[in-house]
Amino acid sequence: MPSFIPAIRCVAALGVALIAAVEPALAGIDPPAVPAPILGAGVPALIAFAGGYWAIRKRRR
Repeated sequence: MPSFIPAIRCVAALGVALIAAVEPALAGIDPPAVPAPILGAGVPALIAFAGGYWAIRKRRR
C-alpha cells in the first residue's frame, strides 16, 4: 500500500498546479446563481428521501 503514496501525491500536485494555472483565467467569471425554488424544493426532498431510506433500513433489520 505505501507504494501508492507517491502516485497519490503526484496526482494531487498536478491537480493543485492545474487549479493554480486556470484560476486567473476564471477570475472575472461570476458563478451562476441558484434559483431559490430549486433550492427550496430540493433540500426538503433530500431530507424526505433520507428519512424514507432510514425508515426502510430500520424496518428490515
